[in-house]
Amino acid sequence: MRAHGPLSSTELVETAAIVERYAREWLEQQAVAGMLTTDDAAAPAARHYRLPTEHAGPLADPDHPAHVAHELAGVGRPDEVAPAVARALGFPSLDAALVGLAGAQRLVVLDTCEHVLDAGVELTVHGASAAARRGASSS
Repeated sequence: MRAHGPLSSTELVETAAIVERYAREWLEQQAVAGMLTTDDAAAPAARHYRLPTEHAGPLADPDHPAHVAHELAGVGRPDEVAPAVARALGFPSLDAALVGLAGAQRLVVLDTCEHVLDAGVELTVHGASAAARRGASSS
């Protein structure tokens, strides 16, 4: 999207050679999550989605300082999720990552991890709880 500008799901299919239904579902999910913006056309197939400039670097530029990509498809067990995410962020453990990232803004996208979904949710809740505790102790 960064190279092509706003795309409809049909246009994304032509560019990426994927199934339109999956493209549309993914685009909608990314728009709801705030990763993409949309023109909100009435018909879903007519909508155009755009990758905002502020998201393009961290998501699409491997040289961006905030870019970290780690595929969780190879993570087979729920107890492997937190260590895999910590390693992807450059830390030896989740606790070290939470301390090291305190006060920093970092987008962590856990996508295509349905096989370890509960662990992903637990990781998100753990990170949010730690951030809330830090906020409460610093006020």
